[in-house]
Amino acid sequence: MKIVRKDQAVSHKNAQTCTAYEYELGHPDINIASIEVSGRYPEKGYATNKQCVEMVYIISGEISIYIEVGGKYDLAQGDTVMIEKGEKYYWDGTCSICVACTPAWYPQQHENIS
Repeated sequence: MKIVRKDQAVSHKNAQTCTAYEYELGHPDINIASIEVSGRYPEKGYATNKQCVEMVYIISGEISIYIEVGGKYDLAQGDTVMIEKGEKYYWDGTCSICVACTPAWYPQQHENIS
């Protein structure tokens, strides 16, 4: 068992519109973060994860996710979306989300595409 307390989360300012709090579990197969989005992320273009699948749960607020192949999906508190590895997307809205990634997310596999 591994416990990571809120005050142990590591803060990452991904953009002016996106702050992530990573709960470092030290496990290669899965990790989790809480993320605050306040606008468009990434600020232009799309983001993609080359290795990770993201399971996103909307804690509060409302947000739209735009998938390059698939269009726009509006999400609100209590909704969940799974983003497949390699899928190109961006967020637009204001919300708090919980994101679990498998395998564990790491910066080198994440890419913003302008």
